Amino acid sequence: LSFLLLNAPKNNNRNANIWLGAFVATLAAAFLEIFIHNLNLQIQYPVVVDLLELSRFLSAPTLFLSIQFFTNPNKNFNIKDFWHFVPFCVFFLFRWLTILRGYDWQFPNETAQFIVFAIIRNTLPLQTVVYWFICYRKLQKHQKNIQKISATVDTINLNWLHYFLLILAVLFVILLNLAIFNIIILL
Repeated sequence: LSFLLLNAPKNNNRNANIWLGAFVATLAAAFLEIFIHNLNLQIQYPVVVDLLELSRFLSAPTLFLSIQFFTNPNKNFNIKDFWHFVPFCVFFLFRWLTILRGYDWQFPNETAQFIVFAIIRNTLPLQTVVYWFICYRKLQKHQKNIQKISATVDTINLNWLHYFLLILAVLFVILLNLAIFNIIILL
């Protein structure tokens, strides 16, 4: 799906499809990481696992940018859009330096270690939730605006994207359950 979106025809909101394709690629990387862990291959391929984990920090910004381009096809990517990728860049540098050094960071004390790992552990879920709500609100606002200016919205509405966001919310709840709560009924 990612490759199809990345190679979408040029006249069909190409930028939106490219960003959505990038988002789908990050989801594929997350599922590949689960597969690698289930086969216990993370010990053999630690760098691959690190890179797959880092791709998660690209998920929320690429989804947001795809929504931006779907709701505003005339939008241009500008320098301010790079700010969405700051968490990815920070964690990329953190992990890349660890990979290059060949061993994990040594912290001066347990408090510093606890703080750093708490930030790492909580940034991704927080980023995901915040971006999801921003995307959902942006899409709702777009739907209301097109109803105000167009008599027939059947050809220009983005209902499929609304359902896509709802499915992503369900997936996120399931993944959050697996990672933190492990409530059997949700499995």
